[in-house]
Amino acid sequence: MRKKSAEDKQLINSNFGLVTSPPLVLFALCTGASSDPMLRVYTAMSVMEELEKATKDFIQSNVLFKKSGKVCLPKLVDRYGKETSLGFNELVAWVSANVDRKLHDMIHRYIDEQNKKAVQVIE
Repeated sequence: MRKKSAEDKQLINSNFGLVTSPPLVLFALCTGASSDPMLRVYTAMSVMEELEKATKDFIQSNVLFKKSGKVCLPKLVDRYGKETSLGFNELVAWVSANVDRKLHDMIHRYIDEQNKKAVQVIE
């Protein structure tokens, strides 16, 4: 079997609605581990909107706020931050923009007071 050329890969990706592989794809990949995003079916016509919805749903259900004042981010969110070259403040802003108002306010209250010590990445 021959190796696929860049043109072949682009053609295959465009058939599935993705010309490039955006970092949001991380929130669509499911290996079966309990920490993975929920398995979904995506359509080629609205794959980007569906990926954004899957991302918001994953973040909303997996970002935790502990009584100790720590915000716990899933490893997948940390990986997304690295793949998109987001710094700490940008990643926290991105996460807080993708959660409900209550969690958004809690994140900002503790991040402003404690900064990086208030965020913990969980496996």
